[in-house]
Amino acid sequence: MDDRFLYVSCWGTGDMIQYDVSDPFAPNETGRVRIGGIVSRATHPKAANGSVERWPADGGD
Repeated sequence: MDDRFLYVSCWGTGDMIQYDVSDPFAPNETGRVRIGGIVSRATHPKAANGSVERWPADGGD
């Protein structure tokens, strides 16, 4: 571990944010991934027709 990056998981908004903290007095946001969160109730970006397919596909209940 080189302590260069800090990862923040924002479960409410559904973001995973990466900060470059190689200079701790000037952190810099270097990446952001939208996963889907509680506040906006947005579906996952990979979801087809509004829902993520279950596994196994045959229903296997």
